[in-house]
Amino acid sequence: MKAWCWALLAVIVGTNANVTLMVVNDIAKPTFSYAKNVTVAPGVSVYEMMLQAERDFDFRFKATYYEDQSSHYVCSVYGLDTSAEAKTYWGFENGKQYQFDRGVDLILVYENDTITFRYTKDESTGPRPMQGSFTADQCDKFMN
Repeated sequence: MKAWCWALLAVIVGTNANVTLMVVNDIAKPTFSYAKNVTVAPGVSVYEMMLQAERDFDFRFKATYYEDQSSHYVCSVYGLDTSAEAKTYWGFENGKQYQFDRGVDLILVYENDTITFRYTKDESTGPRPMQGSFTADQCDKFMN
């Protein structure tokens, strides 16, 4: 590819992506929420963005790699773990509250994206399909 094409691509895509990382817990006491800006290369995974957030500020999480899904799934944020008994888990969504149906390695971030981790209570009575985070039962298998 010619040099001018690479230069144009860099201008269009940008050399950095500023992504808003939000964490919301309005279920477990004490409740908390916040938003932080994370600067990463455009097109990195949400997992890579989370690792950058750990380096940039005191963002703490636990995730387990799920081999057959080829991705990490989040089981804990700031020490607040999923719970099979309480049927709670960390949901993972974009800025429009669309919950992703795959792990954090499989979603890429770009300039001005918002990624929200929301502590969620599973109100269903039957098995729920795999979402962007493990269900409480799935996390318990890996964390205990």
